[in-house]
Amino acid sequence: MAYSIFITGASRGIGAALSEYYARAGCTVLAACRHPENAESLRDLNGIELYQLDVNNEANIASLGAELASRPIDVLVNNAGIMGADYFGQSFGGGGSTEEWSQAFRVNTIAPLRVVEAFMPSLEKGGLKKIINISSIVASMGDPLMGGMYHYRSSKAGLNAVTVGLSMDLLHKGISVASIHPGRVSTDMGERDAPINPQQAAEYIAAIVEGLNTECSGTFFSYDGSQLSW
Repeated sequence: MAYSIFITGASRGIGAALSEYYARAGCTVLAACRHPENAESLRDLNGIELYQLDVNNEANIASLGAELASRPIDVLVNNAGIMGADYFGQSFGGGGSTEEWSQAFRVNTIAPLRVVEAFMPSLEKGGLKKIINISSIVASMGDPLMGGMYHYRSSKAGLNAVTVGLSMDLLHKGISVASIHPGRVSTDMGERDAPINPQQAAEYIAAIVEGLNTECSGTFFSYDGSQLSW
């Protein structure tokens, strides 16, 4: 499984766990995050290269894409994301600001597309040609699980729409694209007492990455590999 993988939001939570998982599996991990100096768990692992990337800064995205344009990337994981306002602030009548909602769209919906655009030269050089967008079941229209969370759910639903569009636009390049709901994971952004820890989430995601191909491109997967309704 020795290939190259680019991961955004890699300094903590699912991103850090994915970076560690793939590094221990012998892959070359290009781990990108806003503050690489804080990615202490990754710094001493063989196979990990740390890069500074703020996905809310389109110039930063374009610059890093250009810097790495000569490097083949087999798998690109758009993991970086934000909640928007806190849980109660984005509930119905919760008073969350329009700016917080707009910020959620910039980071969760727009930035992943910009990352794919910037790193297309590297993806075209890669052998596996796979893109993973980390989404959420609350973005599902058919089985949304719960109400509320308007900032997060709408921006992740937008990300799912990006996934579908990319799966069609990039099919002729042999690039496969999928959204993944990683489950309820115990991270800083999620629930501390959630049943899935980041290491387990990384294993679930890696299993889906392994099976992804152009035939199932444009699918919304749950962490267990089952298909979710858009």
